[in-house]
Amino acid sequence: MGNCNLYKSDYELITMDQDIKCTSRHVKCKEFIKEKMLCIPETNPDIEQLTKVIIKPKIISYEIICTPEGPKLIIKGKIIEKIFYIDDTAGQCIHCATFKFPFHNFIKLKDYVCIKDIKIKLEDVFIQLCNKRKLEQSILILVCIVPKKDCCNCKPKYDYKSRCNCKKDWNHNPKCDCKM
Repeated sequence: MGNCNLYKSDYELITMDQDIKCTSRHVKCKEFIKEKMLCIPETNPDIEQLTKVIIKPKIISYEIICTPEGPKLIIKGKIIEKIFYIDDTAGQCIHCATFKFPFHNFIKLKDYVCIKDIKIKLEDVFIQLCNKRKLEQSILILVCIVPKKDCCNCKPKYDYKSRCNCKKDWNHNPKCDCKM
């Protein structure tokens, strides 16, 4: 990210995520980083020191899509974050700035799965004060797919891996009259 001078800041970090104790070999996980530059709203005073950061990740939606490389799980979510800080005034009051921002990613699947649950955990959070109004942030996110034990017919209606007799390319119209 950008060039930020490191301001020493001791603050409390609270993550409101899920406890992931995935020991099953069937659980598929992926880590990724979400970087974000946060700007304190103009209505708030400047930051002197961070005191507390509360972060909650949330899965909004997911879907399995077919691709020529195989099935992929597309995950969309959001991060809700509250940053508490002491202002840079003589009164040194505590203020709060709230941020919401999206994230999305995908997980390659070996096969089609019926999903029982998707768990999300923040493995690491790095926040650095760049100046009195900007914070640089990097969050390491872990997402795990917990499949159902007895899988129903979870295969999507159309599979790009199977070719039809019309000899068209892999992305032909799923409503093609050919016999698959």
